Amino acid sequence: MYRLFDGAGACDFPLTGVPEVHGGAGDITVTRGQGAAAEAGYDWLHSWREKDGELVLSCAHRCQQDGTSHYLLRFPDLADFVITGNSVTCHPGAQCREDSLRHLLLDQVIPRLWAHRGHLVLHASAVQLPDGKVIACLGESGWGKSTLAAA
Repeated sequence: MYRLFDGAGACDFPLTGVPEVHGGAGDITVTRGQGAAAEAGYDWLHSWREKDGELVLSCAHRCQQDGTSHYLLRFPDLADFVITGNSVTCHPGAQCREDSLRHLLLDQVIPRLWAHRGHLVLHASAVQLPDGKVIACLGESGWGKSTLAAA
């Protein structure tokens, strides 16, 4: 079981560097699926592209007859993630490295899941100073938050 933001989640593959927690039930379950995610019945909602036009993420939704919603997050040439209720199934592509899968899960998929549940999700970096005080930097991706924190 791993600490995932202000919750906990069980994952059937290692999340190196993520704090482990013991006891209690997880808020979400993450599993590794076999093969590509099935896309039948999904309605594609939105795609995000880089400034050069490269597709980086597509999002789709499917509602079952019982009212269950499924969301498909597709990171082309890397991985698909299917979110159903409290579960996330990862479908890594053949060329997706473990560190890339972990990054997409922790930095893209889980924050989107938390935001969808109504949580405030911020893109930030923080450092704790020797006196115990904390400095946090918020901002867009690529603005240097992590670089500043590492320095």
